[in-house]
Amino acid sequence: MYEDVKKHGDKLNDIDQIVDWEIFRSILMQTYKNKTQKGGRPEIDVIVMFKALIIQKMYGLSDPELR
Repeated sequence: MYEDVKKHGDKLNDIDQIVDWEIFRSILMQTYKNKTQKGGRPEIDVIVMFKALIIQKMYGLSDPELR
């Protein structure tokens, strides 16, 4: 199915091939302060959260639409 999507162009895959996301990790780790000792659901990786924000901006998505 993804092969069919690639034929029409996949901007997200193109960006992923160009951007070295790991260079943002140290900056993002400094700004993300949700470290808790209480347990619960594991935290989402900061790179995944950053990519989600970029997708949200690219496609004009609200927070609920991003799910």
